Amino acid sequence: MSGTTIRRQSAAAQQDGGAGEYRAALHAFADLAGAAAAGGELDDLLTLVAVTSAALVRVRRCGLYLAGERSEVFDGRAAHPAGQLAHEVRRLTVGGPSDSFTREIVATAAPVLIRDTHTDPRAAQSALRNWKVRAVLGVPLLHESEVIGVLFFDNADEPHPYAPAHVEIAAGVGRLAGALVGQALEVQRLGRRADTAGRQNRLLRCATTADNRFSHVVVNGGGLRSIAAALAELTGKPAAFYDARLRRVTPPAGPEGEPQVQLLEDARGAEAIVSPLRDISAGASAAVGPLLEADVRRRHLVAPVDIGELRWGWAVLMEHPGRLNALDELLVRRAAKYAAIELAAERRADVAAWDARSLLLRQLIRGTQGDDVRRSADNLGIDLDGPRIVAFVTAAAHRGESIDPEELAAALTRRVRGEVLATKGPEGVALLLEVPHDEPLLVAVRRLKRCVGDACEEVAAGELIAGLSAIAREPGGVPRAYREAREVARCINSFAGTDVVRVLAADDLGPGRLFVANGAADGIDRFVDDVIGPLLTGEEGTAGLLRTLHVFYDTGRSVRLSAARLGIHENTVRYRLARVHALTGLDVAADAGDQLTVQMSLLVLRLQGHAALPSFEESG
Repeated sequence: MSGTTIRRQSAAAQQDGGAGEYRAALHAFADLAGAAAAGGELDDLLTLVAVTSAALVRVRRCGLYLAGERSEVFDGRAAHPAGQLAHEVRRLTVGGPSDSFTREIVATAAPVLIRDTHTDPRAAQSALRNWKVRAVLGVPLLHESEVIGVLFFDNADEPHPYAPAHVEIAAGVGRLAGALVGQALEVQRLGRRADTAGRQNRLLRCATTADNRFSHVVVNGGGLRSIAAALAELTGKPAAFYDARLRRVTPPAGPEGEPQVQLLEDARGAEAIVSPLRDISAGASAAVGPLLEADVRRRHLVAPVDIGELRWGWAVLMEHPGRLNALDELLVRRAAKYAAIELAAERRADVAAWDARSLLLRQLIRGTQGDDVRRSADNLGIDLDGPRIVAFVTAAAHRGESIDPEELAAALTRRVRGEVLATKGPEGVALLLEVPHDEPLLVAVRRLKRCVGDACEEVAAGELIAGLSAIAREPGGVPRAYREAREVARCINSFAGTDVVRVLAADDLGPGRLFVANGAADGIDRFVDDVIGPLLTGEEGTAGLLRTLHVFYDTGRSVRLSAARLGIHENTVRYRLARVHALTGLDVAADAGDQLTVQMSLLVLRLQGHAALPSFEESG
């Protein structure tokens, strides 16, 4: 594959975000694996790796160095562009006590960026000055968690942004290039150690065939099931993958009608089986069993599937019908390695998609408008045109940092029909919920309110509270909706407590939420006591007066409608309002200021769960 072709694929992959770029890298290195399968010299393969890597990272120059006999020193082996640069690179070594740049790359096993070689003391190398390098990115070649080489990328004296996405792609290139070069070196070592030319050729052919097969499966998104099937076909033995909890996550793969892998299902309580699994180092394999007391009657070859420092699980190959051999060891390790690449790619794609959706919601909350926001939404398949509701979820005392936004969003997605966006802040999680077009808005608000409550209960029973905004009919209304949702949540957190109410909408509280959310709790309590304290004594008749006041406001201050709802005469309503006037000095029948004062007080009492007043669920 030419550098121009790779650059075109990489540019197209940008439309799909970081996961697309990483998939482009997988395609490019799958082609490189095919080139390696065709045979040839190692230096030719290294040159092709340098060309491909430079194109994927989008820089003009790339130098490739491999570990020498001393592990801390790396010898120049290939460069792009070829010619004088490649000649000079092959004369160089990097690393050692005086090369802090390379030592940092090896120590961290991660990309290291020098943005300005003129001011950074780590760039004190004559080669960088001679080649007029302005900024340089060093990337480790990782093979089975070991740094076997280093790639250096630069754009000569021209500036290059080296954005986080570029660095992440470069890190992926280092992992893939390391796997490919490591395979070539491993095949070389296998070749040198082979007892006979026939066995050497067989191992080489099988290893190359296996890499081609596994690369094809990964590039085409076959998943663990297809990798296990390829392993079973290549070895002629049953194979499967198990996760870290000893659960088989792929169907048994192997000849139909033959015994299938049955190792960990029968060994969950057998320490003699489980213990060897813990002792297998990264990139290695071990034979486990047989163990008759655990009903494990055959040997199994097990290789760990490691994603960085995380041990995800194991690739397992059963000894049947033939004996396990050196080729089986190689193939099960390769299957585990490609499974790790597949899982890592999926994880990065999931993380990239989550981050993009979270960023979009932050932009909407901040009120960011423009083509960039629209384009981001289009790339994510999100239609911004349509009504939405903002929910703000937090915990008692605003312990929002304890909430897992992905878990909460997943729980809510299972309950609603529309799109769910989520992002986390220091006080809680903001959620943007789509209102279906075919549902009346008031019905949708009540349904989404129940769904948010159920999701909070699933994630952290009894610990979370949530406020919902009114309907935001367009993206420009999201900032206002976010403020409403936070105010409602603050009202619940300050006055209600999770034992009274956990989820409320802005329409439940009305404009009074501004007063309640932004006032000090002790001050508001004193305000309520000053306003309607005489109605809170518990004396006979006071509960009826509170109930009458609530219904009076709930019916738009209509005496006739209040009497009908309470089942009493209209004069009785007037008498009770006069009684309130006599006890509190507030004329709720005629004075607008007194009406607002009492209405705010009743809102606080409802939040606190006063027995004389209906709950928000009852009135909703």
